[in-house]
Amino acid sequence: MTAGNGNDRHGPGIRLHPPVIYAIAREERYLEKLFGRDYLDYKARVRRWL
Repeated sequence: MTAGNGNDRHGPGIRLHPPVIYAIAREERYLEKLFGRDYLDYKARVRRWL
């Protein structure tokens, strides 16, 4: 993860590299399997940090 300086072509803010995005997606799949409907309900209620 790198902090953008506002002058890069993707705009200001934080840029996530593909391995980080992959890790997040993998973890979410794991949590869905582990907690099922409770986790899906939680995801619907809570704003993502990204």
